[in-house]
Amino acid sequence: MPTFEFRIINPNSGRKIKRIIKAFDEEQLVELLAKDGLVPLDVETIPDEPASEAQLGLMRAKMLHIPAGVTKDEASSLLDNFFERRSVAEPKDFEVARKMRVDVNQYTNKKRLFYSIFIDLTQQGDMQRLGAWYAYRVYRSGCDRDQSDAVSDPLDMRFSAIGALIAADAKLVASLKRAITSSSVHFRWFGIFEAPDGTSLQGDGTHSEIYKFVANQLGSNGLFKLQTKPISNKLNSGRSVEQSTYQQSGWQADASTTKKKFGFWSAVELIAILLGLYWVAKWLFS
Repeated sequence: MPTFEFRIINPNSGRKIKRIIKAFDEEQLVELLAKDGLVPLDVETIPDEPASEAQLGLMRAKMLHIPAGVTKDEASSLLDNFFERRSVAEPKDFEVARKMRVDVNQYTNKKRLFYSIFIDLTQQGDMQRLGAWYAYRVYRSGCDRDQSDAVSDPLDMRFSAIGALIAADAKLVASLKRAITSSSVHFRWFGIFEAPDGTSLQGDGTHSEIYKFVANQLGSNGLFKLQTKPISNKLNSGRSVEQSTYQQSGWQADASTTKKKFGFWSAVELIAILLGLYWVAKWLFS
């Protein structure tokens, strides 16, 4: 996040004083100062710290490309991506971060990007914004992103309206706070996501009061098609109702078929065993 140096007039002494603060951009800086009734006389952006020799040495050792003028934060992201085997986030993800006014460098991976948004919102403690973001993430976790009418704007008024409803309800606020505390993927997805390689990845819970409320609200707005109560939580992919229903019904059919087969063969095997015992006894006592 950019660091700004600015001067203001001390309201108590009337003297000019210099201050340094971090903000998403100069506009946000002005907004932050306005909350305290202050107006900056001038603003200067402090250049980002360049990558350290230790970072550059490690990048050379791993034969990583070192961009010209790479900063300390950018080098950290490049090294993280290498060791975690992650790619740089997509342009649409950077756009989401920009709209949420969360500063991330150009080499940030998707996991780190969404983690940064999550941390920024929780630190601010604005429950309406947090509720709106939660609603957006529940929606994105369940929607078909390939559809032309899929909503990609986290600032959509429908999410903001849900956030306002959450902030006005003490029980929902408490449930959202519990969801924040227990979150393992920082609201990136909910339920279990089946990765392309067949690996099951556990996301955040779908049985909390806040999740059910948001799912119902999204449904009322025609934005949410997943079942609020999945048939099997272990099989809820959290991606689409078609995929979730297919997996669930397939699992139930397989279980039912297995049960029938098991019952049939158990009877046959039992008869075979009894016949075997009969012939063994007859041979022993003959």
